[in-house]
Amino acid sequence: MPDATIKDVLTKIEATGVKVDIILRNAKTYQGTVESVGHHNVRLKQTGSRSFYDAFIKIEDISAVEVQVQNL
Repeated sequence: MPDATIKDVLTKIEATGVKVDIILRNAKTYQGTVESVGHHNVRLKQTGSRSFYDAFIKIEDISAVEVQVQNL
């Protein structure tokens, strides 16, 4: 997926249910599973050790997405 956008990658990951690390432009990292991908936001479920928390992240603030590819 060399020409894929971050949104494209997140949408593909959403279908798999694997855990991801999302790194923001400010270097903050969120870890969890992609619950949903909208036009401008992504919902990350069970962020890190905070199992009862979700994060809503603006896609434009994401600088990188890390995922274990053997799980895709």
